[in-house]
Amino acid sequence: MIDAARHGARPDLVEPIVPDYDTALVIKARHSFFYSTPLEYLLGQEGIDHLGLAGQVTEQCILYSALDAYVRHHQVTVPRDAVAHIDERLAGAALAVMERNMAAEVSSASSARWSRAGHGAAVERSGHERDRDQGPREGPTR
Repeated sequence: MIDAARHGARPDLVEPIVPDYDTALVIKARHSFFYSTPLEYLLGQEGIDHLGLAGQVTEQCILYSALDAYVRHHQVTVPRDAVAHIDERLAGAALAVMERNMAAEVSSASSARWSRAGHGAAVERSGHERDRDQGPREGPTR
């Protein structure tokens, strides 16, 4: 897949995000990246509890993945300039829901808190294991 993309119409867009050889990849076939994937297991094994979401479609896949991450007690960052939408109005509402109801950090890609867990990874590693008995996180107070 990577080789095909490197030899496609826009290799200049592909090359900066090609993962290292040992980077774990998860194929997402449905709306949420948690649905029928080993992602939850992999995140636990790596001690990752902060996810950065980028891609498409804001009002569907990004929203559903953010909700699934939230109910699993992961922090979420969504750079509004790194997601694409079908319906601008619904995307705006989805970002507002993620920020208000899921305590997601909605910001620009340049101001988001990123760390590298492999080349091009958009996740932040935790310095500790998450307490699995912890209850739901409280949303932000306004």
